[in-house]
Amino acid sequence: MNSRLIKIFFSAAIGLYMLLICFNNIFDYSSNFPFINMVATMEDTFSKEKNGWRAINSVALHQILFILIIAWELSIAGFVWLGTFSMIGKFHCTFTKFTYHAESAEPYKNGNK
Repeated sequence: MNSRLIKIFFSAAIGLYMLLICFNNIFDYSSNFPFINMVATMEDTFSKEKNGWRAINSVALHQILFILIIAWELSIAGFVWLGTFSMIGKFHCTFTKFTYHAESAEPYKNGNK
């Protein structure tokens, strides 16, 4: 199989996986939020007396943290899909244009690295 196809399929698989994670976190918020709550309050630590000062006990901050996690996952999925579509668009180009952006490929035209 062509290495370009492998790169495209692999990045599409990662993008799809990240979208599924985002979909799960958004539409099953009520079952995923307790886990974020447990981690932020450090409920499952054995040495809570010694390390409990780091716990975040504000539910509002837990909500913000979970929204930031979802936004981070959506941005990862978006950038991966952007790269996937960029590779699909450059599938029939030369190696240099497929691998590098057009402006960064300028030094390679003369054989210089």
